[in-house]
Amino acid sequence: MEYILNILDFLARIILVSIMFVIFFKLRKMDKEILKSFIYLRFYKIRDAMNIVMISSPFFLASSVLEYPGFIQRYGESQIHFIQDISLILFQTAVIYFLVIVYRAMN
Repeated sequence: MEYILNILDFLARIILVSIMFVIFFKLRKMDKEILKSFIYLRFYKIRDAMNIVMISSPFFLASSVLEYPGFIQRYGESQIHFIQDISLILFQTAVIYFLVIVYRAMN
């Protein structure tokens, strides 16, 4: 049962990352249209913040992969949870940075 929950957790994380990729590529396409407008400087900051989130997204997926029983048996539960905490902190920091940049750009 735990194995099925781990697989569902991993699939949910893949879906979230794929949604982030869709947003990322939509922002890339908008670049040409917004280039001529006066909002470009704000958009440029938002796009750079989204790049940082996309670079850190593997940490989000890796924290789910580490839950598989093979990793826990080999490395120990406490070490796996420590690595998961660090990887999730890195990803969450990037997402918070992105949200702060978007909030500043909107005001």
